[in-house]
Amino acid sequence: MNGASSRRRMTEARSEWWDEFWLERGSPSDEFESWASTVWDVALDFWEERFRRLAPGNEMLECGSGSAKVSAHFRRQGYKCTMLDYSEAGLNAGRARFAAAGLAGRFVVGDVNALGFQASRFDIVYSGGMLEFFSDIRKPIVEMVRVLRPGGVFAATMVPRKWSIQTLADLEIAVIRSGKRLLTGRIGEAWQMVRSVPNHYGVNSAKLREYVRACEDAGLVSVHGLGISPFPSLALPASGQIAYVRALKRWRPAWNRFDRSQSRWTEWVGSGYRVYGVKAR
Repeated sequence: MNGASSRRRMTEARSEWWDEFWLERGSPSDEFESWASTVWDVALDFWEERFRRLAPGNEMLECGSGSAKVSAHFRRQGYKCTMLDYSEAGLNAGRARFAAAGLAGRFVVGDVNALGFQASRFDIVYSGGMLEFFSDIRKPIVEMVRVLRPGGVFAATMVPRKWSIQTLADLEIAVIRSGKRLLTGRIGEAWQMVRSVPNHYGVNSAKLREYVRACEDAGLVSVHGLGISPFPSLALPASGQIAYVRALKRWRPAWNRFDRSQSRWTEWVGSGYRVYGVKAR
């Protein structure tokens, strides 16, 4: 599903849309080495370092958990994980991942705007690719902070609705894919692919500073806002993808420096945002 109609349905944030989203993806599996798997590796290394250093305990809640890739990783590290999602199909994808790995966890259908947990319940509350789907980011952030213990860690990753290095890559992808359709006479499809650039994932246009301010207003201290992910997804043949992934592995030190710099340049160029902070004691 692509284009404006897809983004309009995402804006409505209906559980039916998310059910369809996850059902289309089938059973989760650990990806072979690819751009996506490299992005995950970088992110998980970052969060593992922060949680180990900052979190007061190992009780973790993942909001908007979907296939629960992040929670599965931290469950293997000894964390006690609760997964919450608006979509039953999303939770089923997470259950399948946990079952395949022989992991135990708690799965809860719920709304992040009204979490059914007591205050100060968790040591870590994490979300990935969720907050950008809310027109009002403050309400879910307040709820996520509410269920954190004092000293607990709030952590979130967003794919913002903005121009970035990925937007330039989307142009390359659109040109290649539309060109293939032109060669087969599918002119309408080719034009629609070009019109869809930039292919934004999220539906709000909140800036990084707005996320940081919302976290501080909710009761977090030492809040950090980062622009992340300087290397985009590209439309490459299989051999090109292999070479690209190998290059990304060599560039990991530069990637890590980019993700930690907190500069305006990385906020502008990076294809994602990362925000974390500690609940005031």
